[in-house]
Amino acid sequence: MIVIIIGLYAAIIWLLFFKLKIVEPNAKSYTAAAIIGVVIVGTILLASNLFQPYSKSAVVSQYVVQVAPRVSGMVTRIDAHPNVPVKKGDVLFELDPRPFQATVDGLQAALVQAEQNAKMLENNLDSARANVANARAALVNSQQKVKQFQAALTAATANVAQVTAQRDLAQLNYDRVVAAKEEDEGAIADATVDAKRQSLIGLEDSVAKAIANEAEARVVVEAVLDGENTVVVQAQAQLDSAEAAESKARLALDSVIDGENTAVVETRAQLRNAELNLSFTKIYAPADGFVTNLQLREGFMVGARAPVMTLIDSSERFLVAPLGQNVVRHVEEGNDVEVALVLYPGKILEGTVDSIIWATGEGQGDPSGALPAANTVTGGTALAVRVSFPDLPADLELPVGAGGRAAIYTAKGKPLSVIRKITLRMYSWLNYF
Repeated sequence: MIVIIIGLYAAIIWLLFFKLKIVEPNAKSYTAAAIIGVVIVGTILLASNLFQPYSKSAVVSQYVVQVAPRVSGMVTRIDAHPNVPVKKGDVLFELDPRPFQATVDGLQAALVQAEQNAKMLENNLDSARANVANARAALVNSQQKVKQFQAALTAATANVAQVTAQRDLAQLNYDRVVAAKEEDEGAIADATVDAKRQSLIGLEDSVAKAIANEAEARVVVEAVLDGENTVVVQAQAQLDSAEAAESKARLALDSVIDGENTAVVETRAQLRNAELNLSFTKIYAPADGFVTNLQLREGFMVGARAPVMTLIDSSERFLVAPLGQNVVRHVEEGNDVEVALVLYPGKILEGTVDSIIWATGEGQGDPSGALPAANTVTGGTALAVRVSFPDLPADLELPVGAGGRAAIYTAKGKPLSVIRKITLRMYSWLNYF
């Protein structure tokens, strides 16, 4: 650009000094012309840089998507091919769906079972209530039995006393006839003595049985735990268990979400998640573009969330043009932009300022436990402008990383845009060489 301006000024001087001879050539006029030229050229350059900025390191950018499966599995099919365009939603590759299908089948069966169980919950509660009623009746019955045990013990003790008295009386009778027999052999018949002896023996057996019955009744009465008869304790435990089962059955029946049993809701949620995982065995293109550096092969085992291929997103193409911080403040969104890429000599692409990226990496601090060293803190010298191409032909390829130059035409200093246009076109033509 400097050469063009100087050339134009030199042509004007030649016309004034030598062709038209309007100005007399002498040392004073030459000096004045030189000073005026420096001022004019400097002013034009300064105004052009400020109001019609020019980026010498513009680069084409596109979004790059790291394609990763959402589930782990073995690759069974690859539909994508290196550098072959794909549309958003096209299948890139597939994983073996059989393990995921098996999980879905199992949960479908579990859902049916859960729904059947939910229908039985009311019956289960009725059955639990009946068990509680039976257990309460059994408790009352056990308490009555304890009273019966105590009555039986009292009766057994009385029987022991009665039978013992009868035995003692029989013993006296037997001793009396034996004594009489010994005094007078013919006074008492032998049959009478034998009868008395047999009666005494029978009563001895009766006493032994009565004592055994009393002991058995006493064991039952004295079988207590924490002051309560074990029969009652056992019946109380059965009642507690029945009441717990009733409470559990009631909670199961009342456990609902939006009117549906929670077990059914949980199983259905698990089924939906399994169906999602099954659908994730097919990996689709997230945008229009093409896959590059494709190393994936059938039979590979891939992990969830681990990138396995790269997709270049061709649905949106833009250019990033760095500008000096002293000139970017004059740029506004919507300003016209012309771009000359090395890839397309002699061709000028028209774009628009999409946005200004008001951030640079120099201002970013890395999280750490150390204080920043002041002598290492440096500021950036440029800010980037993002340029979009709303009218770019769809068949025009803009490879990621293609470089060139860009001229931005702001609302200030519009007459200077002619110089920028000439400069940019000269650069574009020189790209032929």
